[in-house]
Amino acid sequence: KLQARHRGNQARAEAEGGGGGGAGGLLPLLGSLLAVEPADYPVITAALRSARGSILEAFDLVVFGFFAPVIGAEFFPDDDPATSLLQCFCVFWLAFAFKPLGGTVLGLAGEKADLVCAVTRFLTTLLMGLLPNRESIGVAAPTLLIIARAYQGLAIGGLQASKPPSETFTMDMVPKGREVSFGSLA
Repeated sequence: KLQARHRGNQARAEAEGGGGGGAGGLLPLLGSLLAVEPADYPVITAALRSARGSILEAFDLVVFGFFAPVIGAEFFPDDDPATSLLQCFCVFWLAFAFKPLGGTVLGLAGEKADLVCAVTRFLTTLLMGLLPNRESIGVAAPTLLIIARAYQGLAIGGLQASKPPSETFTMDMVPKGREVSFGSLA
């Protein structure tokens, strides 16, 4: 009976355009981990779509933290590497300090600010990746890094302020008794 239901769901997904919203073989894996039936794959797809921002932010945090010694040495050169690293982590912290302000100011605009926040986040990340080091342009390099990180914090705060509707939408689709499992994805 379950296999017939699964085949029917596969046929319906293929008829709707591609079997699970582009996640390919990921849906059956997540379905088995969360102990859901194939009929619930659209719920998993919705949860993954609402988790995109959190995944990008986590990636940003890991990359910045991993390269902190290099960033510190290039933008805040000092005789003591610990001082350079500490200055780099202060810039890292700056984005967290600006998140509540971005959430408050840009969150009031609601969905209208989503595109502005996403573009700002993209441009600041691009700017940080293309910035020359302090040896090339002097004090302007760490200053631009600080400004870019502050604007990135504002943008992330604005995006997170608009995220609860997507989480609410995902939680409304979840089967009863599975709220915790699917909520962890969103």
